[in-house]
Amino acid sequence: PAFHGLFVNRVSPLEQIKSLFQTRGSRLSWSNDGLDMLAELWKRSFTASLIATLIGATPGAVRERANRAGLPPRHGITLIDAVEFADPLDHPVCHAISDQIVAKEDTDNGRRWFVQKKDKRRVHYSKDRAKRIARFH
Repeated sequence: PAFHGLFVNRVSPLEQIKSLFQTRGSRLSWSNDGLDMLAELWKRSFTASLIATLIGATPGAVRERANRAGLPPRHGITLIDAVEFADPLDHPVCHAISDQIVAKEDTDNGRRWFVQKKDKRRVHYSKDRAKRIARFH
């Protein structure tokens, strides 16, 4: 009886995820929190259609936003089409995807996007350019 009031306003994890995404008319509004949640769901190898079901969007909108936000493609990775846990964020992270995601934020307007890590910088020179560089070093 003393604990009865603690669980009255409990919100399910799916409702918490969906609350990060607001719609303006028929369009989905992508805030920084929404993009972070998209990246978290993307890291867990969920299909675009499953993510769309979780956030209340279309699969095409999810794929397009992931592409525009700079999330890495997931070719060759087995994607998950069903949530096995009550909370989708309890699903294990696919490290092949999460290791490629680095969050960036624009200092002027505060918008977030993602870039992929580069292991090493490659510079390609023509043969003539390589000869000129070799002469000076």
